[in-house]
Amino acid sequence: MRRLVAGMVAGLALTLGAGSAVALCGAMPSPAQSLAAGELAFVGTVGSVSNSDRWATFQVREVWHATDLPRFVEVRGSAGGDDFFGIFTSVSSNDRFFAEGVTYLVFPHEEGDALYDNDCSATEEWSDRLADLRPASAHPPSPSLAESAGGVLWTVAAGVLASLALGPALLWTHRQRPGGEPPPA
Repeated sequence: MRRLVAGMVAGLALTLGAGSAVALCGAMPSPAQSLAAGELAFVGTVGSVSNSDRWATFQVREVWHATDLPRFVEVRGSAGGDDFFGIFTSVSSNDRFFAEGVTYLVFPHEEGDALYDNDCSATEEWSDRLADLRPASAHPPSPSLAESAGGVLWTVAAGVLASLALGPALLWTHRQRPGGEPPPA
């Protein structure tokens, strides 16, 4: 349905002579071909969407091909941004649309500090058959700096609390005489 709507909008733009560029996909790569080519790939679930469902914030479940990715990434399924009324500013026949709560195997490409995807990539909704493609090098995403710092802070806090709770008991036990009598005052 999304592709039909995108195609209709692109066709209308061509018919009316609009200045927007319409891109058509050549041969569509399969996920196996994209993995073999070493393309960036991850499995993630969409937490939220924006820009008319073309930009998605993913919770990365597993990194399949990349040195590292954080736990949350934004993938832009188009180059256009929202205008003031939340209506997209440019339309292309290869815009990628995402749905909240859906898990995908994503093959984005990097441009500067952003990740982009389009309808010409091998990105697809997760299905059990994709599990057979899982590379041996797949790994979980790296925790964010806040998560890492939070883990360290909890460890330090637990150590301090344990010292405060056990310190007096250990001191009292250490000061006990072998016969069990307290030392003279």
